[in-house]
Amino acid sequence: MGTYPIGIVGESFNNEDGSSRQAELARCKDGESVRLVRDPENSHDANCVKVVSKRGVQIGNISRSDDWIASRMDSGKPITAKILSVGTGERNLLGAVIEVSTEDGDVVHGGQRRTGCLGSSAAISVIFIVLAAAQVHALPLPDKAPPFDMSRIGELRRQRCAAEYPDSFTMQRLCQQAEIDGMRRFRDASQRVGRPLNKALERCVEEYTTAGIPNFTLIGLCAQSEADSYLAFNPERG
Repeated sequence: MGTYPIGIVGESFNNEDGSSRQAELARCKDGESVRLVRDPENSHDANCVKVVSKRGVQIGNISRSDDWIASRMDSGKPITAKILSVGTGERNLLGAVIEVSTEDGDVVHGGQRRTGCLGSSAAISVIFIVLAAAQVHALPLPDKAPPFDMSRIGELRRQRCAAEYPDSFTMQRLCQQAEIDGMRRFRDASQRVGRPLNKALERCVEEYTTAGIPNFTLIGLCAQSEADSYLAFNPERG
């Protein structure tokens, strides 16, 4: 199974039936299942996918940047989702990140293959930090504790983006999406190389964590660079 953290959009709007997405988000709990509902007649986006709570209330939409979800649904391939985290952004508006799961581990999007968070048995200590945020627990505990609280990864991500863009909810959302992409880069780098990259990944985490708040955008770029450099010097591992 592949799992993908996805930031939803449109949480601040009310629904056509007058129900409040913000009020419904306040009722949502981490780990709660949600339904993905295609809306091909949407005048703004033919690839629109609604995110609907287990109580039947729409809480937002899938971003256009994740149109692979609509394509997958249209092709009849199974896909499920649940709440990964709900948090407060600018003007005390609630936003959410969901976890989308597919039966197969790979999704092709934008010409690139995206690999899901599979329960790898590789004994890479620091990779547990990122996979814990994606609800993957089938890994050994890290040998070295990270310089931040692993149980607060989602909260720390929102806190950093809110501090960097205090006057723009849109920029906060884009920042959080960049953070999630950074987490994917970190995970992919570790899976590409394995244990030999362990120390380099620990350095990336330590170097780009300030006052206990990680910058996963930079951590992910650092990890990707380290993996690329390692494979350049060790082509037999590629």
